[in-house]
Parts: sequence; C-alpha cells; structure tokens
Amino acid sequence: MKTIFCSVVLAVSMLGCTSGPKEKPDSEPVSNVSAPLPIEGKRSAPVAIDASLREASAKLTLKFERKGEGVSVDVSGIDGLTLKSEGAVLRDAAITAGEVKSFEVAYARGAGRTNLVISVRGTFDGAPLARVVTFAIGEGPLTQTGTTVILNDGEAFKLMNAQ
Repeated sequence: MKTIFCSVVLAVSMLGCTSGPKEKPDSEPVSNVSAPLPIEGKRSAPVAIDASLREASAKLTLKFERKGEGVSVDVSGIDGLTLKSEGAVLRDAAITAGEVKSFEVAYARGAGRTNLVISVRGTFDGAPLARVVTFAIGEGPLTQTGTTVILNDGEAFKLMNAQ
C-alpha cells in the first residue's frame, strides 16, 4: 500500500513539473535566409545580404564586394509588416571592397506571411547601382486587398490599391 501511495504521489508531482509549449524568445532565430551576390552580368549593387529572422526583429548582415560611394540602405515592410525601428539604416556612406555591415531591425508582423524589404543603392565603380531583396516572414497566403474585377469575357483580375 505504501508503494502504491508513493507511486501516485511521484506521478502527480511529475505532472506538475511538465510545461506546455513555450513561445520562442525573440533572441532565437526563426529562420536564417540569404540573398547571395547577383548573377554575373546583371547590373545591380554588388552586395550579398544575410538575415537572421526572429519573431519581432531581424539581424541583417551585408557584405559589399566592391568599393562604393554614397551608399544607402533602407529597410521597409510590405504585406502587413511594419517597422518599429528606423528604416534608413545607412545613409550616403563610403564603403570599401569586402566591408561587412550589420544592422538590427525591429518590426511587428502582420497576420500570415509578410515580407521584409532591403534596398541598397549607391555608386559602385563609377556606376549608380541598386539592389532590392525581400525575405518572407511567417507562413500562409499573402494578404490580398483590392477589388476583383470581372470583364465581359469572364476574365477576372484583382485591382490592387496603391500603398
């Protein structure tokens, strides 16, 4: 009888020690994504962009392959993602070849899948170049706003509102 009582007490105490699913703290990456250098021959800013995406923030790492002048980096959100930090993370900077820049960006996610947009522009090797990269955050379909229009021939399309 004593053995059964001790077993029941032990089992009940173990139930009290279990915990439910925990939410990931913002310090843990949800995903790591990368946009390597553009395809050779395609005219765009020579920068590789890596992002460690978390629930409410991202760490962006940009590696510049060539020297640049007047380089600016802007971050924004689309499809429901809004920034909580400054969107202009770099302004009119002089960059050396091989230089690495890192930035922390805080945001609030929308429902479903949203996108973080990184835009780099500047003058590289005497030519004005730009590169825009987006990283999807979350899962599910994109939020679609706008009006569905059906033409006389039955073809349907969605008329999107300007953002």
